[in-house]
Amino acid sequence: MEKADNPEEINYSSHHGIRASSNFLHESPHVDDADATTARINTNNGIIASPPPQSILPTPSTEQRAVINAVLEGNCVTIPSVAGSGKTTCMLQIAAALPLHRHAIIITYNRSLKDECVTRIHACGLSTRVSCYTIHGLISRVAGRVCNDDSKLNSVAQEWDRDGRSLGKARPFGMDLVLLDEAQDLRPSFYRALCHVMEMCLHYRGRASSGANGVEQTTLQICLVGDPNQMLYDFPTYGSDKASTRYMMEPQKHWGQFTKHRAWTKRKLSVSYRLTPNIAAFVNVIWGTGIVGGNTRTENLPVDYVCKYPFPYKYGSDPNFLSTKYLQGLIDEYEPENTLFLAQSVKNKNCPIRVHVNELLKIQDGNGQRLYNFHIKESFRGFEGKADLRNKVRVWTFCGSKGIEADCVVIFGFDGDYLASLNQMCVALSRARKRLVVIHGKKYTGRGLCPNKYYPLLGEKEEGMKHSIVWNGRVLSVDVPPCKGGDLESSRIRSRQTRALLSTLEKNKAICTKLEGMPKIKDTATVVKHSVAWYVASEFSFFAALEEHYFLSYGMWTQEKQIADRIEYNISVQFDKIAEDVSALYGEALVYMLQWEKEGYCPNVETVINDGILQFNPTEWYQEDVLRTLIFAQKNCEPMPPGMDTAFSAAVRAEEKGIMGKDLIRLLNTRIRIQKRRVDGERIIFFRIKAMETRELDEKMKPFLAKIRSIYEATEKTPAIWLFIANAVMAYDTYHEKWNQIGTEPESYERWAEAHALEKGLSRLRELMKSVPPSQENTLKQEDGTHMELSSFEHELIYDFEEDEIICKPPNNLNIQGVQGICDWVGSGLSSPSGTLVDLLEIKFTSELGNENRLQIMTYAALLAVERNKTSVGMLYNARTEEMEICQIEPQRAKDFLIDTSWFKYDGTKRYSRKLDGVVIKSDTEKTLCQRKTQINRTSISNPLNDTKISMSCTTNEATVANVISMVENQLQKRSLHTSVHREDEQNKRCKYRNDIMRSQGSDEFIRGPSSAFSCISSIVAEEESPMFGTPSTARFQNQTEWIDLTSPDSVCKQQLRMVDLTAGHSDDDSNC
Repeated sequence: MEKADNPEEINYSSHHGIRASSNFLHESPHVDDADATTARINTNNGIIASPPPQSILPTPSTEQRAVINAVLEGNCVTIPSVAGSGKTTCMLQIAAALPLHRHAIIITYNRSLKDECVTRIHACGLSTRVSCYTIHGLISRVAGRVCNDDSKLNSVAQEWDRDGRSLGKARPFGMDLVLLDEAQDLRPSFYRALCHVMEMCLHYRGRASSGANGVEQTTLQICLVGDPNQMLYDFPTYGSDKASTRYMMEPQKHWGQFTKHRAWTKRKLSVSYRLTPNIAAFVNVIWGTGIVGGNTRTENLPVDYVCKYPFPYKYGSDPNFLSTKYLQGLIDEYEPENTLFLAQSVKNKNCPIRVHVNELLKIQDGNGQRLYNFHIKESFRGFEGKADLRNKVRVWTFCGSKGIEADCVVIFGFDGDYLASLNQMCVALSRARKRLVVIHGKKYTGRGLCPNKYYPLLGEKEEGMKHSIVWNGRVLSVDVPPCKGGDLESSRIRSRQTRALLSTLEKNKAICTKLEGMPKIKDTATVVKHSVAWYVASEFSFFAALEEHYFLSYGMWTQEKQIADRIEYNISVQFDKIAEDVSALYGEALVYMLQWEKEGYCPNVETVINDGILQFNPTEWYQEDVLRTLIFAQKNCEPMPPGMDTAFSAAVRAEEKGIMGKDLIRLLNTRIRIQKRRVDGERIIFFRIKAMETRELDEKMKPFLAKIRSIYEATEKTPAIWLFIANAVMAYDTYHEKWNQIGTEPESYERWAEAHALEKGLSRLRELMKSVPPSQENTLKQEDGTHMELSSFEHELIYDFEEDEIICKPPNNLNIQGVQGICDWVGSGLSSPSGTLVDLLEIKFTSELGNENRLQIMTYAALLAVERNKTSVGMLYNARTEEMEICQIEPQRAKDFLIDTSWFKYDGTKRYSRKLDGVVIKSDTEKTLCQRKTQINRTSISNPLNDTKISMSCTTNEATVANVISMVENQLQKRSLHTSVHREDEQNKRCKYRNDIMRSQGSDEFIRGPSSAFSCISSIVAEEESPMFGTPSTARFQNQTEWIDLTSPDSVCKQQLRMVDLTAGHSDDDSNC
C-alpha cells in the first residue's frame, strides 16, 4: 500500500462529513458484473449512507497537495507519476477533498488494480463518494450487459457508432470527476468506448442540470494519471490497437470535447515512496529517468548485482552457478508473500526460475511438511480462477508485475543476451521496497563460461539522449547514442556505458557485487546465429480483438449452440494453508476420460509413464550413428517412414560435427515424429516420443511413476483419480507447484473433486461423439510405411513453410519455419447437430469460449486443410457450457492464414498475401503513392491474385505504379474472380482492417515483407463477407453506381473496375473509423 512521506495523518471523511452522493451513477438496477463495485447501505428512510471510516489517509505531500489544489480550482490535470509515487493515495485524497455534492469515479486498467483500489476506498470510508470500475466494468454498467473482454467491448462500441450513441438504450449514467488510472496504456478501442460513455453522460447530465451546479453539469473534469515510461501494452500483436501515450500527452486534443471551457494543467509526482535512494539510482541509470527515492523508512541497502550461470549446479556447489540456497535465504529473510521472482517469460520449460522453484519445492521443515509455496502466473496453463497469493512466493513476468510491489524482488535475465523491452525491464526493477537483486547471466561459449553483455542503457529504445543521474549529491552524465534496430555497434556502446555507470555506483556502495566485482566483458566479433522454431497453434494469443477478428475472417464460421447450461463447480479449493485454482485440471482430466472411454488409452499419459522421453544435453553434439543406436536399439522406437527418415538424416548431417542437442530436441518435437508401441492384450498402442533436455529436475516425479502407471492401467477410475493423473502429467517437465500444493496422494483428491462436473461433461462428449465408431484397428499401413490412424486423439499437425515463406527479419534472429499443433481429435464420423460433417474437434471446459480458442481451432483446421489439400471443417466444443462453433477453411486460404498469422505474430506487421479472388483498386493510387516517394528494396512480391512472383528493384514513381497496375489488370483479365464482400452497411465496421492492409507504413519493417511492397505500390484490397457466424453474400464489386456480379467468369473481361480510395479521410484515431 502506498504511503506519503509525512507521518502526520488526517481523516478526510470526518473532516468533510459524509452525505449521499449524486444519483447519476446509481439510478439503474445493478448490472450482473463483478467489476461494478460501488457499495451502498440502504436505510429505512431511503437515504444512502456510507459505512463509517475504518482508516485514514495520510497528509498529502507537497506534490500531492499541488495536484489537489489544481483539481479544486476546476482544472483538468495530467499527473505524470513515477513508480511508487502514491498515485492511488493521491486519487483518494482528491476525492476526499471534493465538495460534498460531487462524486469521483476511478477507472483502472485491470481487475487487480481495481480490487486494490476498492479495498482502499472502503478502508478509508469513501464508499459513497468514490466509485471504481475497470474499463470493461464501466462499459458493462452503461451498456446493461456484461462486456468482460475486448471483443464484447468493441461490439458495444460499434453498436453505439451505428445507433447514434444509443442514448435511449444505454442505462442512465453520470460522471462528475473522472480519474483515469494508467492513462499511458490507453488503447484506441478503449478510448473510443470511453468517448461514447462520456458523451452519453454529458447528454444525460445536461437534461438533469439545474440551479447553481448547471455549469458543472455540462462539462466533465478529468484527471489523467500515469507514467509514459511505464507504457507496456504496445505489443506488436496489438496491431492498430496498441496502447499510446498520446491520450495522456495531448489531453486537450483528445478530451477537450468533454472538458470544454476547463483549462488543462500538469502536476508531477516525482518522488517514489516505494524505492530507496539506491534502488532509485539503479533504476534511473537504466531507464533514463529522474525518480527521487523517497523511501527513507527502511535501510538503504545496496542493489545486489549477481553475475552467475542462472541454473543451480547439479553436483554440489560451484561459485559460477546460482545457488538455490541463495534464493532460499532471501525467502526466509523476507517471508514468501513479500518475495517476488520476475523474468521476461516464466512459461519456457528451460527457464532457470522453473528449475529453482522445483528445487525449492523439495525442501521440508522438521515435521516433513513442504516449506514453501508458489504462485506462477497461470494464464498460459489454462487456469482461469482468481489467484490466491497468500503464503506464496510470486513467480511472475516483468509485464505481469505492473501495479504490484514486494519487499524483496529478484530479477532474472538482467543482461543483454535476450533483450527485454526497456519499459518492461524497468517496471520490474521498480517493484522492490527494500531489496533488489538482479541476476546477470553467464553462458557457455567457445571460451568457457562467460558473462553475457550488459543490459544496454535505454534498452531497445531507438532515440538517444543526454542522460544525467542525480545521486548522492553527484551528477553522473553520459551521452547515449541512438540505436536503430540491429545496430550492433550502438548496442555495444550502450552496454559499455551501463558498465561504466554501474561501476561508479558500485564504488559508492549503491551496488553490492560481493567479492566478484562488476562482470568483465570482452568485446569480440559478434556472430549472429539464427535459431529455428515452429509456431504452435496455442501460441496465437495476445492479439488485439480487432486483429483476432481480422484473422478469424479467413474462415467461414457458424455458431450452432450458445451458452445453455453451464456446469458449476468450485474453481478455487482451500487446502491446509493455501487455496489453489484447479480449473485447468478439470479440462485436462475430462479429455483423458473421453480418450480412455473411446480408445482405452491416453497418448500424453503413455508418453510419461511408459519410457517415452528422450533426453539430450543441449550443448553437446550428436552424430547420426549414436542417435540411431539410442532411438531404435536402446529405446526400441518404431522405424520412421522413408521420407521422414531421409529428413532426419539430412538434418543431422547438416554440419560435420553432427547436430547440437538443443537443435535436436526441437527437431524431434516438431518435424520428426518418432513413436513407440505398447502391446495391451490384443491391441497395439502407438504413442509419441518426446525429446527434452538431460537434467535431474524431475527426479521428484520418478517415485510416483509406478503408482501413476498402476492407477492409470486399472480398469475402474473415478473422476477424482483422473484429476490426480491430469495433475501428475501436467507437472512432468514443467513447474511442480500444483502437484505439490494440491496433493501427491490420489486419496486426497476424493475430498475435494466434484465428480458431477466431470461426469456431466463426459456425458455431453459421449452424446456428441456417439456416431464416431471406436477404432477396429489401431493403425492402417500405407504404401510408404507410415502409420495413419483411422481416428486419433492428440493428433499432430504440421506445416513446413516453403523456402520463400520462412520468416526471418532483422534484428530478430529467429527463423520461423512453420506452424504445428496437437488437436484433441481428428477423424471421421463426427457431425454437428445441423448435420455438418466435421474433420477435427477441439474440446474446452471453460466458463466461456473466447477468440483465442477460435484461433486455435482455426489453426488446426488450416493445418489439416493444407495437409490433405481439401477443405477442412473443425468443431470447437465447450463441454462446460455446450457452446459449439464450426469453422471451415479451404486449402489456399488455409495456407495464407498460417503464413499471415505467423507473420503478424513475429513482429506485428501484416503480410498482404490474402489471395482473395477479387480486388478493388483505388483511382488515385499513382498520385498518392508518387507523393510518398517510398523507396522499395529488391523484394520478391507475392501477387494477391495468384502464386506468381514479381521481382522488382525501384523507387516508387509514376512509371512503376503504372506498370504494376497494368500487371494487375492483366491478371484480372486472365482468370475469373470469385469473392465474398460485405453488405454496404458492414463497410464501416471493416474499414480498419482494410486500412491496415492498404496503408503504406513507410517503414523498413513494412517493406521487408514480400507483399507489403506490393501493397505500397498498388494499394489493392479485397473485401469479403466475414461475419463470425453466417454465410457469404453474392460476390460483387461496386463500379460507380452500379454493381458488377463477379460470379460470372466473363464479367471482369467486359468491364473495368473503378478505383476507389478507401483510405480517404482516415485518421489514426480508431474512434473516427
